[in-house]
Amino acid sequence: MNRLQQASSVDIFWFLTTNGYTPTRETSRSASFLSPIRSEDTASFHVDRVKNRWSDWGKEHKKDDPAFGDTVDLVRVLEGCTTAEAVDKILGKGEIKQYHREDISEVRKKNIEVVGIEEKVTNEALIEYSERVRHVPLQVLNKYCNQVSFQFPASKYCTHIGIGFPNDVGGFAIRNTWFQGSSDKAGISTAVFSEGTNIKLFEGFFDFLSYELIYGEPTDTCVILNSLVYIPMIIDLLLGYDVVESWLDNDGAADLKMEHMESHDVPLKDMREQYKDFNDLNDYLSANFDF
Repeated sequence: MNRLQQASSVDIFWFLTTNGYTPTRETSRSASFLSPIRSEDTASFHVDRVKNRWSDWGKEHKKDDPAFGDTVDLVRVLEGCTTAEAVDKILGKGEIKQYHREDISEVRKKNIEVVGIEEKVTNEALIEYSERVRHVPLQVLNKYCNQVSFQFPASKYCTHIGIGFPNDVGGFAIRNTWFQGSSDKAGISTAVFSEGTNIKLFEGFFDFLSYELIYGEPTDTCVILNSLVYIPMIIDLLLGYDVVESWLDNDGAADLKMEHMESHDVPLKDMREQYKDFNDLNDYLSANFDF
């Protein structure tokens, strides 16, 4: 990740609140502020906390003077400076908070309740999603997953179904064609195939299933994170192994988490070279294998 990418991905809500701006309204998804760009009595400056983007609805957009954008765009208009100068100002502040979408999504999804569990996945739409979209055959899916019924706290009258991958605290990571999240009991999943000195680290359970389809059943302990937010919480666990194979995604969020692990002396072995032209191991499976 280069300096521009680092600065652009700084959490906008964090940047504003740590620089003295107080939201007039705040939810896990968005926040409103009195515009830091101009004087106003009614808040028309909004931050989309899911996409990490800001917009100033009371400001007419002009070329080279943005009324919406990322953190660099915001500093550029606040300070009246160039992009390069904005990057320097952001990264020169010392400790910064990088935006991670999963941090917000975990807040939004933490109250999802699983209300039914089936031993096997039988729903035709879920099977089609697994086999045609994820390229994971039903036989492998049902080796590790359940079919779960779940509800959102705001719509208890409506029940949804998904593929549920059990975690270590009695909950599930849940996937279907439109939803990716966790139940109220959220956490990592551990699969122990043998007691050894190596461990494999996966970002999501479809990457774990993809590994088995490509390379065969693992012979080490495997940790499926279900969300990158858990990496700081399992550092002590990872330090107990001689080699930690990282099968994370090829993106900036995973890069930052790997840097975090390396800074804590986790003995990482980056395995992403094997699927370097793809977003993740499941994308690599989908493009190169047919089961």
